[in-house]
Amino acid sequence: KSAGVDASVGNPDSDGDSARTTPWRSKTNCQSQGLLPGSGTMKIPDNMALRFHNTLSQQSEEFTPARDNTVRMYTCGPTVYDFAHIGNFRTFTFVDLLRRWLRASGFRLDHVMNVTDVDDKIIRNATAQHKSLEEYTEIYTKAFLEDCATLRLEGPERLVRATAHIDDMAAAIERLNAGGHTYQSD
Repeated sequence: KSAGVDASVGNPDSDGDSARTTPWRSKTNCQSQGLLPGSGTMKIPDNMALRFHNTLSQQSEEFTPARDNTVRMYTCGPTVYDFAHIGNFRTFTFVDLLRRWLRASGFRLDHVMNVTDVDDKIIRNATAQHKSLEEYTEIYTKAFLEDCATLRLEGPERLVRATAHIDDMAAAIERLNAGGHTYQSD
């Protein structure tokens, strides 16, 4: 469930203009964003393309989805060993801004964010408090989601717990190792 402004994708203008549009909830917000009078939509100029640095090509490149018009993205979520602090939310605020920009630019989203609910610190703290991993991490996961709602950050389409995918991670590591893409460490 997403919190915050409903910025679902609208259709391009009927007059053939190639600028993309998106509806906004608040009239005040629409007026402050320099929207077309009476249209309730924000125009995004074509010359404001999103660009990322491609580490493979070492070039700044205009972003386009790998297939169709859906942006598939994975982002790291919290490691839920304690309550998140305001500094932790810088990352999640950036992701929220990116999500909103992508949708306002006409893309659909398939965003997956993990919750790291197992690591050495979590195991140590849960053991010290005589709790299961699930009991221990549920408190901090719930608090994180409540804080995101308070900050009006949109949620991902899928929120997954690391503990639900341990076998998948082990299989991926085995495939990487079989392909010679890993190294041994002491």
